[in-house]
Amino acid sequence: MAKQIIFTITKAGKQALAKGNITLSEVAIGEGRDTVTGNETALSIEIDSADIISAGIEPKSEVLRFSAMLASKATVNVHEVGVKTSTGVLFAVALSGSQPFFTLNAGNFAASFGISLAGLDTARLSVQSNNTISAALTTIEGHLAAPNPHPQYLGLEHLDIT
Repeated sequence: MAKQIIFTITKAGKQALAKGNITLSEVAIGEGRDTVTGNETALSIEIDSADIISAGIEPKSEVLRFSAMLASKATVNVHEVGVKTSTGVLFAVALSGSQPFFTLNAGNFAASFGISLAGLDTARLSVQSNNTISAALTTIEGHLAAPNPHPQYLGLEHLDIT
């Protein structure tokens, strides 16, 4: 079973954001089996990276949702996932320790992730996305980021559930 991926904003990521506007552009995966300290500046055993292909920040929850098309030539156990800025700074990292997050088989894999940005100045953060990838994935990310993607359904405030 896959392990939950929980990102930690790195010290380097916070420093980059404090210095000015930053652009997130890439997702990297690796096989390192470390535990998160927040002081990471790179994945310990990076095996591949991919452009972010779609993204959006949910206004209420301040969660950045984004997707990437990961590719592998061989089967790989993914133990680390990182998000990098356009200048190569490791903004956020998730490390699984001994149990992999997931296994990436040979071929392409569309992956979606979320990072809590609570407490950060999201006005200074943008995401560069590669628009040459499937428009369907972009549509899905927009749907996930929408505050009310299904307005045709009644909310709990309209139901008597006593």
